[in-house]
Amino acid sequence: MSFSKFKEVEKIFSSKGIYKIYVRELQEKQDNTKNQIYFGTGSVLNLLPCEIKTGSQSISISKKKSLEGKNKIEAKLDFSWFDNEGNLYNAPNAQLIFYFQYPEVRLSGFFKGCGIRADCLRRENQANYGRRILIIGIKDNAKIFALVLNQKEHPVVLDFPVLKEDKSVDIFLSHNISQSNNFKDHQDVLDFPVLKEDKSVEIFQSQNIISSNKIYPSSPYDELIDRMKDICGKWHSSKRLINRNDGPIPFAGNQGCGLTLEALLGIEMNSSKKPDFKGIEIKSYKKGGSISLMTPQPDAGERSKLSFREFMNNYGWNSSNPNHYGRIVFTGPFRIGQINEKKGYDLRLKGYDNLKNKFFSDDIYVGLYRISDNQLVASWSGQKLLEHWIKKHSEALYVQYESQKITDHNGKKVQQYLYNGKCLYGRGTSIINFFNALSQSLIVYDPADEIYEDGTPKSRSQWRVNVSTFEKKMDVFYDYFEEINLKT
Repeated sequence: MSFSKFKEVEKIFSSKGIYKIYVRELQEKQDNTKNQIYFGTGSVLNLLPCEIKTGSQSISISKKKSLEGKNKIEAKLDFSWFDNEGNLYNAPNAQLIFYFQYPEVRLSGFFKGCGIRADCLRRENQANYGRRILIIGIKDNAKIFALVLNQKEHPVVLDFPVLKEDKSVDIFLSHNISQSNNFKDHQDVLDFPVLKEDKSVEIFQSQNIISSNKIYPSSPYDELIDRMKDICGKWHSSKRLINRNDGPIPFAGNQGCGLTLEALLGIEMNSSKKPDFKGIEIKSYKKGGSISLMTPQPDAGERSKLSFREFMNNYGWNSSNPNHYGRIVFTGPFRIGQINEKKGYDLRLKGYDNLKNKFFSDDIYVGLYRISDNQLVASWSGQKLLEHWIKKHSEALYVQYESQKITDHNGKKVQQYLYNGKCLYGRGTSIINFFNALSQSLIVYDPADEIYEDGTPKSRSQWRVNVSTFEKKMDVFYDYFEEINLKT
């Protein structure tokens, strides 16, 4: 079967519960001799769910700017192709490859080991098929389903609708499939089974979690904003959610603002590198404070070689706080281009030129050096930072809060939080955004490593940004951003 109407394309994706598609017209010169498809300079890594792994070294020396031996990063995909009948075929070797030296991302291995092949994607044959369009849908922020159309076989290509550019990924156009275009209204298009509504998401007010039994097939963002409207403007006692079946429990601690918000949204406590809410990272912040962006541990330098206690004994110092006598600490902040003379350390960005927005070395890392002997104390590879940054910040909602303490009926002090409705929203970023923010000293390395007086260790390797700075410079961090007011 060939596709003659755009509604048929919508149907094939909505039949799998996908209500947003990403579209890219493939250009002849952007498919290389390895039949890899060009996917831009990096922002696609935060759109497509992937598992990043260490890549091999690039062996290309024919392409302009190519340097043999340069490191590359590979990201495995859970990727399947639609055939013309709506059947799915898994492509077990599909992956994204990020080449630092250009920089660029390419889709590779998408037919290796797969049960079908599209001849129009072979470079030596593509001229026979005219215009080619790649369409991608994402299921449950985990699986990728793709369809390729060509002018020779599919009449819809000649009458393909004009779509809007997606604000988060510059190489794709995007389209939201309306529910009015789903199964009940278009059974005449394709004979796919009607999917049942998922009514399993039911959170009860009796558990002090905001109730929601609505279905949001098209946008996790719309669902999140709708739930936030219910949460904002009310005082909530500090709590955390360990197990949804048990409901939230009271919490006393410095992380109460974030844990309470997650509990209200039905998000269980976790230390996962994945975003909090269906692909969207949620951060709470207080006016005049700072935001902890991510907490990756160093993967090189003395901090990674030594045990935490050994590191603290060798590089930490006694706390100057009179209330913390006997506590060993290692704290910042440390900024690129600003030596911390008082603490004797210098944070450096290696292998990237922020003025030219390009990488100039295959040894890309951020390192903290001790000034006295130029000892590399802690280091984060470009791969480590890329993995944490794009996974946590491809799409994020920053929620402002206020706090107070009240006395309950038992005479006990209880911490409460009010999410006042002001939110900052960002979508679309890359490792280049992170390095640029780091180079401008917008992001600082501000560790909170401690060994308490009783010998209890606490390791926290955090990268932070000042709230007022972040509000003014969101364009450095994200391709698309806005301030949202949820007050009703």
